[in-house]
Amino acid sequence: MQPFLKDQANILRLANALRRTRVPPSENGLFVVFEGIDGAGKTSAASALCARLAAGSVDFVVANKLNHSFRDPLLSEAADYAGRIVLHCSARSVLPVPRAVAAADALRFTLLYEGAVRPALERGQLVLADAWSYKRILKNAVELSRSVDGEDYVDWLGTLFGPSVAEDVCLLFDLPVAVAASRKTGMMTRSELGPGADDSAEEAGFTTYQVTLRRQLRQLAEVLNWTEISISPDASPDEVAALALDVITAEARFTSCVRRH
Repeated sequence: MQPFLKDQANILRLANALRRTRVPPSENGLFVVFEGIDGAGKTSAASALCARLAAGSVDFVVANKLNHSFRDPLLSEAADYAGRIVLHCSARSVLPVPRAVAAADALRFTLLYEGAVRPALERGQLVLADAWSYKRILKNAVELSRSVDGEDYVDWLGTLFGPSVAEDVCLLFDLPVAVAASRKTGMMTRSELGPGADDSAEEAGFTTYQVTLRRQLRQLAEVLNWTEISISPDASPDEVAALALDVITAEARFTSCVRRH
């Protein structure tokens, strides 16, 4: 059903393309991103982690791809337009003009990185993103594989999203898809069901799509040296945040993000 995701060679090609085109990490600050399937609890864990960072006097900002407020109103407007294109088109069972949607998707991440993440890093802050571009790259690849002849879209996607791929730490939140499905019951969106899914069988579509996404995210994690955090079904957001904080505080540049009193 998803020819791109079924081919492990495509994942390796994509990872290599991203490595060739990614932005060099900043020498200041610390950029931390969360990845995981839909329903993995990234947003809840990020909220709990923010409370812990604040209590520890860490100088941090949160980069949110959906509603980030830029200092420059023109950047906010451009990101809002790009985001609305992606959200509107993703609500349809068959994605129209998939290359244009992928370009809009990449634009909003690049705007967020250049307009918010990079300036914060240059100020020496820790930047936290509860969802970054990797899962969106995979979803765009699935759509392109259904409508574009040949495999040129893999390298094209790597070039397109490369300017937004510059994290220092990527934490992959991994948990069983069945748990994620139970959390999303009654709240599943079209983009979480996979292309061509039957609206009358949401849970089945969600499970099939997310199982495949989970496998490919784990393959990306291995190739790109992410840190995988296995989450138990009964773990609270604060417990997950504590696991994430253990990884983050082990980074050499973390101490430079702590405010001095």
